[in-house]
Amino acid sequence: MRAAVFPTCGMCIVYLVTLTSCGGDSLPPRYEVTGTVSYNGESVEGATLMFTPADGGGDVGVGKTDAQGKYKIEAIEGPQKVTIQKLENQGSGTDDNVDAADFSEETTATDPSPPKHLLPKKYIWVDSTDLQAEIKTSGENVFDFELSGSPAGVIADRSESEDESSEEGY
Repeated sequence: MRAAVFPTCGMCIVYLVTLTSCGGDSLPPRYEVTGTVSYNGESVEGATLMFTPADGGGDVGVGKTDAQGKYKIEAIEGPQKVTIQKLENQGSGTDDNVDAADFSEETTATDPSPPKHLLPKKYIWVDSTDLQAEIKTSGENVFDFELSGSPAGVIADRSESEDESSEEGY
């Protein structure tokens, strides 16, 4: 029995060493990005920000705002499109805010109603946002975002939102 365990563990170690030694330097460096998010003049607590490279490739920087609307994340160098969203769970009967990542198939099985978006829909998706940031390798990367407009509310599916946003000029 011991003989069978050792080769398996040994192979795992060799595999892990191979994985960590291959391409370890291929990941692009990340730089600290800070700032604030406000909506109609008020700090936004619990909003999720995503910094996505404008060319569509590379790593996405993700973070969340604190009680003062401040965020601190890491993102790669270059032009970024910025999306910001804040959700409220509609079906639970509470006003608990949830992450977009928290809204999964498991959640929909127990709570079938879609979440309510508390910020305008033009900031939700990378193809509709007008928020941008240029991440630099030196100096400070500070980006404050002042959002305005009507909250998106409940969006049943993405195609419904795209139809509405094209009509509204987003």
